[in-house]
Amino acid sequence: MNDITKDRPPLPERTLGLEDKTVLITGGASGIGLATSRYLLGAGARVVIVDVSQEVLEKAGAELGVPERVVTVKSDTTAEDQMTAAVDIAVKRFGRLDGLVTCAGIRQTSQSALEIPREVWSRIIEVNLWGTFVALRAGGRVMVAQRSGAIVTVASMAALIPRMGQAAYGASKAGVMHLTRTFALEFSRHQVRVNAVNPGTTLTPLIEKAMRDEGADLLEKRIKGDPSQFRGGVPLGRMSYPEDQAGVIAFLLSPLARFMTGQMIFVDGGESMI
Repeated sequence: MNDITKDRPPLPERTLGLEDKTVLITGGASGIGLATSRYLLGAGARVVIVDVSQEVLEKAGAELGVPERVVTVKSDTTAEDQMTAAVDIAVKRFGRLDGLVTCAGIRQTSQSALEIPREVWSRIIEVNLWGTFVALRAGGRVMVAQRSGAIVTVASMAALIPRMGQAAYGASKAGVMHLTRTFALEFSRHQVRVNAVNPGTTLTPLIEKAMRDEGADLLEKRIKGDPSQFRGGVPLGRMSYPEDQAGVIAFLLSPLARFMTGQMIFVDGGESMI
């Protein structure tokens, strides 16, 4: 009888097994993307950081150091030619692409579904959903050709649980969840895994802007709950920090998650239970 265990891969010992892996991160110069860049560098990986702002890229590159393992690329994730060029830069510099993380996204200023202008709706869907789709295709083509790789999309708890005033944002992130599972299914025969993290309220520049726009008590309402918005609060009693998300993203990229694909991992302090 054939030995069906002959190809069983060994688990990495004491590490995530990301040494010398190349990971491209959209929105990698701030927030969850920057924390993930930092985490992966600490695990021995090489990172290609894609962002739409040259100023933010330069600041991130200087902060991260290790220029021999960091490449920054100015690119708009909604432009297919630019994202394809960014992936090409990663492959030319480091020889291959082992991982992709789609952190690029924008938020919605709280606004009733009855009042959202079409241009606001369209922009949020374009950046959060179309931009993720573009990145998945650009990076996925390389990984499919390699017959290896891992992709992590960044959705949101709002993809599953509706929030007052967040119709466009929630719809865009629900779309990201569906894209994740679709690409996971299509890529599985090529040995490319695709999973999503669904962060809860995370202290990123987007949330800091929300606090300026909507009031400094925004975080307290989200953590403790806000009956006026049917919010139950966060069971762990605090908001998420970008590093909380980065550790889970790194795990999903790693061989430790080698038999996970098409999964939605909620990193929300338990908020999705309520």
